[in-house]
Amino acid sequence: MRSWAFTGPTAMGLPATTTAAAPTATFASPVPDDGEYILSIRDHLGQGGVDYAYRIEVTPIVPALTLGLPERAQYVDTTLPVPQGNRLAALVSAQRVDFGGDVQLNFKDLPPGISVETIPMAANRTDVPVLFTAVDGAALGREPGRSRRRRSERKSSR
Repeated sequence: MRSWAFTGPTAMGLPATTTAAAPTATFASPVPDDGEYILSIRDHLGQGGVDYAYRIEVTPIVPALTLGLPERAQYVDTTLPVPQGNRLAALVSAQRVDFGGDVQLNFKDLPPGISVETIPMAANRTDVPVLFTAVDGAALGREPGRSRRRRSERKSSR
């Protein structure tokens, strides 16, 4: 295991460790101020020095959101056929990375005669029910609409 200590003008220490399952040590932290910082790396025995080689990568934290539908059959795209004059309910899941807060789903370019009802996905939830309704004369065989999502709050989760 390697332990990392990140110290700077505010003398904050952020340990990060590795395991056999995750051999790459990572940590995420906002840098509070411009300035020079020291990153010290030691292996699990507390060793380190000029004879040791480590790779360091510094990247910005980028929020990401992945939406999904429950898989009904492996390797088969999930489709949502809404019968004319009827409804179909689906549970849409979301995987948030590096942000928190509510997520509001908006559906764009739905086929004529199809409407959607949903509620905001609360910050502590990973799924939300969505109700699709087709009027009696809804178009048949159209391409599905595109979903758009909007984060209500942008907060780093690390």
